[in-house]
Amino acid sequence: MMLLVADAVVLDLDGLLVDSESAAFEVACEIFSQEGVSLSRDLFATSVGLSSSHLYTALVSHFGLSVAVDDLLRRREHRLARFYLDPVPIQGAIEFVHRTVNCGVVVAVASSSPVTVVTCAIKALGLNSQIDVLVGRGGSFSGAPKPAPDVYLNALSQLGVTPDAAVGVEDSAIGAAASVAAGLTTVVVPSEWTRGHAFPPGVLSAHSLADLDVRRRSG
Repeated sequence: MMLLVADAVVLDLDGLLVDSESAAFEVACEIFSQEGVSLSRDLFATSVGLSSSHLYTALVSHFGLSVAVDDLLRRREHRLARFYLDPVPIQGAIEFVHRTVNCGVVVAVASSSPVTVVTCAIKALGLNSQIDVLVGRGGSFSGAPKPAPDVYLNALSQLGVTPDAAVGVEDSAIGAAASVAAGLTTVVVPSEWTRGHAFPPGVLSAHSLADLDVRRRSG
């Protein structure tokens, strides 16, 4: 068990709290198949952690397609909407949030997904009262997506906590880079999609959220 002390924990959503990457891959395969190309699991896995806009832009460029990315994104969000209404939680995720809050640590979610999706997923997981701040693309947040640190800095600003007093938890190299750049102690919990990622130097690693405890700093 890894034990850390902090005033706040900032969590990613996709791949850490909910098992959305498998659903996102299936949807991407369907969409790009309709454009006449085959998306491999390995190619998709290397891009996990990017915002959907950056991911689909990169894939369109990779395949040399002449199709509007915005059109693909609309199709993606339409197909994935049902998943976020009843998301599949990662094993140990809900318990980790409850355990952390019970230890007096405030919790935020900082995601590259649309804030409407983040809000929907957290509500469906029954964690509304446990999580103090939700930050996602759109809404009042206009910063750069991960790997830029903006989403983390925004969450910490709303919490009133400095980076040196916070822990960021991610499943992808791109997300971990954002947390590190923001100055948080960073823990990675790799998923089946991100075990092959080259994570930034200095990050800590846990096998699952069940292996991580974060308790409030004394004083």
